[in-house]
Parts: sequence; structure tokens; C-alpha cells
Amino acid sequence: MAHKGPAYLLDTCVWVNFRDQHDLSAVLTQLATPSSSGSVKTIGKVMDELKRRWLPVYRSVAKLDVRIKASLEMDQRVVSLAGELLHAHPFLGRPLTPYNTADPWLIAAAKVHGFVVVTDEGTGRRAARSVKGVCTKRDVECMDRRGFAAAVGLKL
Repeated sequence: MAHKGPAYLLDTCVWVNFRDQHDLSAVLTQLATPSSSGSVKTIGKVMDELKRRWLPVYRSVAKLDVRIKASLEMDQRVVSLAGELLHAHPFLGRPLTPYNTADPWLIAAAKVHGFVVVTDEGTGRRAARSVKGVCTKRDVECMDRRGFAAAVGLKL
């Protein structure tokens, strides 16, 4: 089923915060329909981070149909922009680590494909040095978990 309206691309911190601050099972149940319609997504690198660092969250989230297609994530425009973002904003990741963070890829995929980034990063003292700050600089629509919940009718 095709979705109408924006498609939301969720960051690692959002999935973890759903677990830490809400009932993850209840949230995932409510997200089943939006994820199957294509309006709630994430990238493979977010899933990799969850699997590596928060395995129970990964196992729960992996039951939803949320991963964007690899062809979208690895689109040459996304790869190129992710590299550019990492170069211009080195705080987004460490290029020489085998476990690179998902942040530059998340922003790049959103910019190239018109997704809305959902992240809880960017409300602290160094907001400009965050996913939300880079989204603002790069004209990528971005919102936090609570804004996302309101937008999709999610009860937290």
C-alpha cells in the first residue's frame, strides 16, 4: 500500500527513547500500519547501530517493515552527500571506524529522497553540532520524537 503525505526516517535515538521513556511494544503496535504503508522508515545503518548496541530494541523494531530499500540508501547521490556531510561536519561520525554512525547517511537519504528526519538529537547545549543542526543547515525537514508522535497520531 502506498502512503500519502510525508515519509518519516527515524534515527537510532528515537527507537531507543521509545524504549526508555515509553512502552516500546505499545509504540510499535501503533506504528505497524504507518510502517506498512511506507510512511515510517529507517535506514539500514540505524538498524545496524540498534543491533550492535541495543539488541532487544533491534529485535522489536526489526519485526516492522521499516527499512528503506538498499537501493535508496545506497543511491549514488546519498553516498556522495553522506561523504560530503561527514567531511563538512566531522562530529557526525568517524570515517575510519568500521562501525560508522548512521547520522550522515540518515540526513543524506532524507535530503535526496524527501524524507523527514525524526531525531531527538539537537536539543542540548550544542544544538548546532547535532543531526537536527545539520538538517537545519542543509534544508532537510526534521522533527523530534514528540512532534513525530503528534504528526502520525501516536499516543505516548
